[in-house]
Amino acid sequence: MVVLYLMITLHAPWCDSLNEKRSEVRKLLARLRGNLNLSACESHMQDRHRTIGLTVASLAFDHAQGDSIAQSVIAAVESTTDAEITQIDKEYR
Repeated sequence: MVVLYLMITLHAPWCDSLNEKRSEVRKLLARLRGNLNLSACESHMQDRHRTIGLTVASLAFDHAQGDSIAQSVIAAVESTTDAEITQIDKEYR
C-alpha cells in the first residue's frame, strides 16, 4: 500500500475577492470528496485572491493505481472549474 499526495495549484483570474475564491474552492472540494472518495483540502495560497492551492491524499495498492487516481483527480478538477492548473506535484509515501 502507498499513499498518494497531489498538490495542485490553480489560477482563477476572475476571483476578485477571497469570498469568490472560497466559493470556487468549496465547489472543487465537494466534487473531489463526494465523487472520488478521497481526502482533499485547501492547503496553500490561502491569502491570494486568484491562486487556489489544493492537496489531495488517497490510498493505492501500487504506483499504477496511484497514477490512475491522479489522472481521475486532474480530470475532475478540469471539468469542475474554469481555473487553469499551473502546477501539479505528485508524491508517494
